[in-house]
Amino acid sequence: MATTTRAKRRKIEALEAKKQQLLEIQNETVDSQDSEDEEYIPNTPNPKPSEEFKSDSSKFSNHSLIVDDFNIEKESLVSAKQKPSRPKTCFVWKFFSEPENDYVICQVANCKAKLKYCNTPATMKTHLAGVHRITEASLKKKSIDELKTSQISGQLTLHQTYEVIHPYSQQRMKQLHKSLTQFVIGTDQPLSIVEEPDFIKYSYDLNPKYKLPCIKTLKEHIDSIYCFANSKIEQELSCNANDVSLTLDLWSSCAHQPYLGVTVHWVDENFYPCEFLLNMEEFPYPHDAFTIAEEINNIIHSYNLEFKVTAIVTDNGSNVKSAIEQLGICKRIPCSAHTLQLSILKGLEKVSQLTSKCKELIRFLSGDKKRQQLREAQAYLI
Repeated sequence: MATTTRAKRRKIEALEAKKQQLLEIQNETVDSQDSEDEEYIPNTPNPKPSEEFKSDSSKFSNHSLIVDDFNIEKESLVSAKQKPSRPKTCFVWKFFSEPENDYVICQVANCKAKLKYCNTPATMKTHLAGVHRITEASLKKKSIDELKTSQISGQLTLHQTYEVIHPYSQQRMKQLHKSLTQFVIGTDQPLSIVEEPDFIKYSYDLNPKYKLPCIKTLKEHIDSIYCFANSKIEQELSCNANDVSLTLDLWSSCAHQPYLGVTVHWVDENFYPCEFLLNMEEFPYPHDAFTIAEEINNIIHSYNLEFKVTAIVTDNGSNVKSAIEQLGICKRIPCSAHTLQLSILKGLEKVSQLTSKCKELIRFLSGDKKRQQLREAQAYLI
């Protein structure tokens, strides 16, 4: 894409230079023609045009044609750069005006609500569903004209109508958006919750004056909260943490995506244990010792912990153990829970016959039919 743009730019510059050169030749031709007209004597009969004048005029006409070709080619290049706008096919555009200065206006009844347009109809869908109870399914029951002339849903009172038409100030809306973002993060809600009709209705019933943000705005708030929290962690580690320990673990999600998690722990001056999550990112293959050591080293440097880490707690994987040895900045402490699990698995090998029979019994009773028979037998015994 960049190569194509540079090639077009060079072509336009070459054509501009060519045009300038042709205009200079044209001016010289006109000046020479004016000088010949000054030498012309009116009493003499009109002389026949000389061959030189014919050739000059033919040059002038050729120059005009070249200049016209240049203008046509330049216009074609400019028009080629302009991407055709995508047609607006969403149903919400039947109830909103065209975007003007990044804002759209609702055309339903006397609403005239002014919403910011973020190149997505999510905010408009939220407004139609929450305020006017208009969804895509509504178009199958009523015509567009009927929906446009219908009153704002629920026969709102004068105070409620005023709140819908006059929304909160920008500062207040930012505070409410921040609270909503913290709710989404704290309860692990999907970002699409702001487009769920039931949640929109719930939010509108609580406060008709508040307009839910679109998914794009919600993502921006999540990013700003992350940057703010990260800066607070850096400040806390810089001012209050003298000696820290790290814990790290490599694990896979239900979707079989590998992740690396790193946490930091320390005790403050009041002997209160503190901890923060430093990293939880996808960790692609390979998972060798060198790659793990490099990633840990980057995390340590990003939080300026080079001279503060005293120990790193890890599992007993050979690649992780080798990675800590390659770092060489502190000692490695094996995870107690992982070590205990390995010990139990090692001890269960002594009774492998008994455990295999238990597994077969559980597998036998896991079927629907056998589980129903077992439930009936237990009820009979009671």
